[in-house]
Amino acid sequence: MRNRRLLIAVAVLMGITALTAGLTAPPSRRGVPVVPTPTPGPAAADAAVVQRTLDAGAAEPQTVVVDEGDALELSVRATVLDAVELDGFGQVEAVSPDSPAVFDVLADTAGSYPVVLTGTGRRVGVVRVSPARE
Repeated sequence: MRNRRLLIAVAVLMGITALTAGLTAPPSRRGVPVVPTPTPGPAAADAAVVQRTLDAGAAEPQTVVVDEGDALELSVRATVLDAVELDGFGQVEAVSPDSPAVFDVLADTAGSYPVVLTGTGRRVGVVRVSPARE
C-alpha cells in the first residue's frame, strides 16, 4: 500500500514536470552571435571542373591528370568495404560496393598524390597535378 502511494506521487510529479516544461517559452536567442555563411570567391577564368572515376578493382593503378587550379570531382569505386585516402589532400572517404568514395578537391599544388585503400594499403591510383600554363 505504501509503495503504491509512492508510485502514484512520483507519477503525478513527473506529469506536472512534463506539463510545466511543455508550457514554458523557449529560451531567447539574444546574445547568440550570428556567423555568416562564407560565400565562395570568384572562380578563375581558366579553371575547369574535371570529373573522373577510378576502379579500385583494376589490376594496375590508374592515373588521373589535371591542371593546377582545376577542381577535381573524383569517384573511387570498389567491390569491398574499405576507406580511400587521397594522400596529400588530407581526405579519407568510406567506400563500399553500393557507394563510391567521392572527393571534391581543388588541385592547387602541382605534384603526384596517391589514392590508397587504407584497409589493405593497396594503391589504386594517382592524381597527377600538372603545373599551370602561363
